Amino acid sequence: MAKEALPGSAMITDLRITVLVDDTARDSRLRAEHGLSLWIEADERKILLDTGQGEALGPNARQLAVDLSQADAIVISHGHCDHTGGLPRVLARSGRVVVYIHPLAFESKYIRREKAPGRPIGIPEQVASELLGRGHYLTFTRGPRPICPGV
Repeated sequence: MAKEALPGSAMITDLRITVLVDDTARDSRLRAEHGLSLWIEADERKILLDTGQGEALGPNARQLAVDLSQADAIVISHGHCDHTGGLPRVLARSGRVVVYIHPLAFESKYIRREKAPGRPIGIPEQVASELLGRGHYLTFTRGPRPICPGV
């Protein structure tokens, strides 16, 4: 039995999720790095969720035949460098794509180890500056919201 769509939403009939960046790569042609990036194809819509640290995203996307410039939206799950580092390269190719992000993602974040000073792990300064300069292409969201029909 098929599930009914929520009122005002659309049902997705074709969904495909491609892992672009992860801590491991089972295919020797792909690069692994700490972080995450997913390419989500929901019917005709293409959404980039996170961008990894930045070094693996481009090469892996090319290897997997994913054209990042075709993104209809970019969603940032949270403000750590291993989820936002690849943004400058993606934004340079994607033009006017809207980026969805929580406003607190821009706050400083640190990792602390016992007997060691804190190390910053937040959004890199260059990335934050580029994002904040996007004006109306940057959408702050504090909770769930539709990105495109059905998503």
